Amino acid sequence: PPQWGSSGRAAELQAPRVALRAVAEALDLLVAVGPLASKDEVLEVLRAELANWKAHPRNAMATLTGLARKRLPFIASHVLNLMMESWVRTDVFHYNAAISAFEKGGQWQLAVSLLESMLGMRVIADTISN
Repeated sequence: PPQWGSSGRAAELQAPRVALRAVAEALDLLVAVGPLASKDEVLEVLRAELANWKAHPRNAMATLTGLARKRLPFIASHVLNLMMESWVRTDVFHYNAAISAFEKGGQWQLAVSLLESMLGMRVIADTISN
């Protein structure tokens, strides 16, 4: 096993911090483009992150959760759609975060619509989804 002082261990310890910084930066940029940003504007912000999310879908989850906290349902919808179009693995947790963004943003019709679409996407709703 690597020693604490080895560069391999140091890089291993830095990775989560770098990922958190990337998530925070992406979230800040998404907020900056505004609540009614187009899908193309969201893609421009996330282009580099989407490739990273293929290997680390948790980072996408953190971004969607942040968008829910900031009540940005339309951007969350674009993010979820871009994830699917870019072949980033999506699961019930990603959908729940987007549903939460819709709910917090007062877009309950979109929340219901996304919940209904989950079955067609082969995502099984859980107790949080319902």
